[in-house]
Amino acid sequence: MGTDLILHPGPAALLTGMLLGVLASLIHRKLVEFSISNAIKRHDKAKISFLAGSVLRIALLAMPLLIGTVIPRYVSVLTAFLGLMSVKLYLFFREIIKEKRR
Repeated sequence: MGTDLILHPGPAALLTGMLLGVLASLIHRKLVEFSISNAIKRHDKAKISFLAGSVLRIALLAMPLLIGTVIPRYVSVLTAFLGLMSVKLYLFFREIIKEKRR
């Protein structure tokens, strides 16, 4: 039963997975921006906090996928993955389009 829900999710699970993935990816992006700006300001004084932040950010990205595997009836793993990748793909293609316009 569990694999059937993973392979054939309902429309609500597809939407929920996409929303969770996009939300986690946007939060991850903001946290990376914040930690990089702090690292630049502090120089090399906060190595342990930077490492801990990296681990927490990776855990944040894993959460939609983990939720999708635990409760596939409500969250699709596939669309959670697509949601996680959507922000990165948007940034990539935005730069490609800007480069072609120059």
